[in-house]
Amino acid sequence: MEPGMEGTAGSITRSPAAIFLRFLLLGFQSWGDSSSRLAVLYRELVEKEGWMSNLAFARAYAVYHALPGPEAIEMAVHLGYRRSGRLGGLLAGIGFSLPGLLFALALAALYLRFGRDAWGLQGALYAIKPVVIALIAQAIIKIGRVSLHNDVLIHLALASFLASLLLPINIVVIIFVLAAGYFVAQRNPGSSGLPALALTPLLLKGLGLPVLVLLPLFFFEAGMLTFGGSYTVLPFIQRGIDDFGWFSHETFLDAVALCTLVPGPMVLVGAFLGYLLEGLPGGLLAAAAVLAPAFAFTLIAPKPIIRLAESPRVRDFFDGVTAAVVGLVAVTLLRLVEGAIVDVATLALAVVSFLALTVRRVNAFVVVAVSAALGVLFEAADLLP
Repeated sequence: MEPGMEGTAGSITRSPAAIFLRFLLLGFQSWGDSSSRLAVLYRELVEKEGWMSNLAFARAYAVYHALPGPEAIEMAVHLGYRRSGRLGGLLAGIGFSLPGLLFALALAALYLRFGRDAWGLQGALYAIKPVVIALIAQAIIKIGRVSLHNDVLIHLALASFLASLLLPINIVVIIFVLAAGYFVAQRNPGSSGLPALALTPLLLKGLGLPVLVLLPLFFFEAGMLTFGGSYTVLPFIQRGIDDFGWFSHETFLDAVALCTLVPGPMVLVGAFLGYLLEGLPGGLLAAAAVLAPAFAFTLIAPKPIIRLAESPRVRDFFDGVTAAVVGLVAVTLLRLVEGAIVDVATLALAVVSFLALTVRRVNAFVVVAVSAALGVLFEAADLLP
């Protein structure tokens, strides 16, 4: 039996409508980071309802953690697939993603209509941005602890960081060169590896394609390279500033800050930015594209994908990709600090938020919400810089 497919409750079916509604309700409960969303699925569907065994859940998570895409959405698709086949998996993933998508689109519409001048928004963003720095720092530590499990991967992450920071090289090329090098080195000790090139939407830029054509290609690529956690999507989306000039650094940071308020993964920042670029069609296309890998790996060929993900050769390549992405996220963090830490108060808020998240293990949404409220109070008291 395939990993993640065992479990006494796996053969019990439910109607597609019931699957959709169940995961829609779970989606509205999924505030916070990826761990919080996984905890909701585990608590409600494994502990309370017995949809699969603890071992089956753990083994399925281990597989999807190695694949690109937000793990919680991948697990939702997997759980729906177990209960009602491919249609059940599709509806489970849509239902679980929909609350976050609706919130992201609504926030984008408000942002586009009122900008940063809406009362309370400037204060909220002032206080949330330092929390974003703390959240990204926490993500780097969490991913690094799991993924950088040998000296070679640590050096690879450092090489990725330096290459992205200092050299005018497309980050997708950096990832594939380093990942291919690690893969070859693992197969042939002493080898330096061979470079690999990736076809990216940037190569299509010169064809003069409309934004609505480039947008899904851009965000699909971002989704395909999201390894280890949804915050790893940020370096790829940030390329929309440098490669396409679609939005400013300030808008990107605002989008990331506001999307910490939605009940869903950070990849939904794509829906927010897509809406800013091309309205509702752009938001929906970006969301569908960036989430597509999370659905595809389960729905198209789940058993071959599981076997592929467990292959030592494939895992070596994915390990190299993840290590390179850790370095890229660190560069993104460095670039966002300038816009987020603007005075002593925001520095203090970033430090306190980081300690709350890492030492006290406070839910990320609680930290964001409290900080946003504090920022609104600062604005009301005319204390903003």
